[in-house]
Amino acid sequence: MEASNYWRSYLNCKDFQAVGVREFNHVPFSGLWDMITLGTMVEVESQDDVPGSHQPVLWVASINKIHGYYGLLRYEGAGNDPNQDFWIHLCSPSIHHVGWCAENGKQLIPPQSIVGKFPDLRDFLLNSLTGKQTLSHDFQALGNQSSQSSCFQVGDQWEVVDKDRICQLKVATVQKVVGQRLYMKYFDSTEDEGFWLHERSRQIHPMGWAKTTGHEIVAPVGYHPRELPPTPSDQQYEDLKLEVGMKMEAINPLRPCVIGVATIKKVLKRGYVMVRVEGTEMEPGAEGNDWVCYHITSPNIFPCGFCEENGILLTPPKQWEDNFYWTGYLDGNGARAAPVKLREEFGHGFWIDMKVEAVNRMEPSMICPATITRIEGRLIKIHFDGWEEKHDQWLDAGSPDIYPIGYCELVHHKMQVAPPPQTPLKPEMKVLVGGGKSSPDHPPEAITPVSPAPSEAERMCARAEMSPEAIETKARVVETAPPRPSFQAANSSQEQFQLVKKEKTVKKDGSIG
Repeated sequence: MEASNYWRSYLNCKDFQAVGVREFNHVPFSGLWDMITLGTMVEVESQDDVPGSHQPVLWVASINKIHGYYGLLRYEGAGNDPNQDFWIHLCSPSIHHVGWCAENGKQLIPPQSIVGKFPDLRDFLLNSLTGKQTLSHDFQALGNQSSQSSCFQVGDQWEVVDKDRICQLKVATVQKVVGQRLYMKYFDSTEDEGFWLHERSRQIHPMGWAKTTGHEIVAPVGYHPRELPPTPSDQQYEDLKLEVGMKMEAINPLRPCVIGVATIKKVLKRGYVMVRVEGTEMEPGAEGNDWVCYHITSPNIFPCGFCEENGILLTPPKQWEDNFYWTGYLDGNGARAAPVKLREEFGHGFWIDMKVEAVNRMEPSMICPATITRIEGRLIKIHFDGWEEKHDQWLDAGSPDIYPIGYCELVHHKMQVAPPPQTPLKPEMKVLVGGGKSSPDHPPEAITPVSPAPSEAERMCARAEMSPEAIETKARVVETAPPRPSFQAANSSQEQFQLVKKEKTVKKDGSIG
């Protein structure tokens, strides 16, 4: 389903809230979003039909609401009439800074509902724009540059977690870069086998990382990279004296909705450890395949007692299901708690019931609409809309696997609302980076996208005393009418809208300053 169509069934609902773009430092335009505020003025392609016109026409509008990348625009001159308000992606190429038409020899043509309201459109427009903020002239160019820039290039080789056996790495090559998401293939993959990851994923490492840390890796014959240079933190992690058998709490990589008791199974170098999370059943002969590499500072691991302190259900070992407590468990196993410290808190704008777009970490080619259902500091829990709760996921608020709504539309990645597979995922085949076949342009073949259940939108709209039909129907009057007057900005310096720095406002004389 197209992302824009899905979110438009929610945007007008009274209780609808979405996480703001500025909360995600890994998405396009996030560094420019401070100039997107309520009341910001833009020139935008008109939603009206213009008789006799074969080219899009533009008029000035203000931003009245913002949800993720989407904004609710109201035409200048509409007053308090919301009937022609419309939602649009604020990074759309049909939106420009005030003055764009003058700079490009275009006409500003008001909507039919505004024609005749003002005897002098030029004076009205200049007066209404005075002191208002608009976009910088290079907003689109800078945003597009940020969405296309990446430290990864097609053809680069990296060491990546093996999707079929998460305890080892495999050499993989970047095939495509889209919105800082990478489509990669392992060196021994068939032509149609690939997977998606964000470039900031902790599952990607530079060549030589496995050799440096002592991690197991599968590589092509003749692969002999150099070890990576030492880092200033190496001694700090050596001083922690990490040991096999130490205990902690960790997000289960095979069941991201679960936080379980975890054990260090192997100590690597530079603060990395191989961890096994209790609660995963492996097939005979596959023992060890469920070990996952976490750094001791990873946001996916927590000190003993974290879940109890925060009221989170902790999954214990089977033999301790009825009477688990950390003191008794550690004493009974002659084990010690690992020296895990919680990551430093940071202020974020995530709240319960807010909407996001999120990667399904069991099938990373899939980005789905999701709702935040719980927050504990920087740890958040998301629920995929239309899925059962057992498919929920815990993740860090700074994870590159969550995005503002409208991200998929911006980078042209298909957003999906899909049911879980009919058969259970096999841990050794469907883990972390996915196991289904995927391509640069298509989701895994095993997953069939379906439309979301309408009940959620209907319930939200009911609270706002709206029907879904009312949301989708715009009160627009399309009728045959004579051509509308246009506002053609003059070439004088006073009436030409030009922007020369990031934040600009319209002065009384019609100039931008």
